Amino acid sequence: MFIRYENIGSQRLIDVRTPREFVNDRLFPISIPVVFGEQYAKIKRFYPCAFFVILLGMIKDKNRLKARLLDESNYKTKPIILACSRGRLRSPMMCIYARMLGIDAKVLWGGVKGQLRR
Repeated sequence: MFIRYENIGSQRLIDVRTPREFVNDRLFPISIPVVFGEQYAKIKRFYPCAFFVILLGMIKDKNRLKARLLDESNYKTKPIILACSRGRLRSPMMCIYARMLGIDAKVLWGGVKGQLRR
């Protein structure tokens, strides 16, 4: 389920962080946010509720997420790599959803912040 940055090759790289995080530390060309400002603020204030906030956001926004994932994977024909800040919650949850859709998806080990420290 996880892949190291040096093993990515030509696979599509997708950032699932908030639009603000994406603009501030732009490492990948594609952005499909899982949560947005207010949801992200809730996660930052009380991390133990993060799983539920993200899950609820994904359920409410499932049509947009599904359409974007299918489009970026060229309708399940190309593998994708998903990344969030540290690769602990948002990207693994999105990866599970992508795999449920039949998309070959992996999570970037260490997330975006792990790559920026290099």
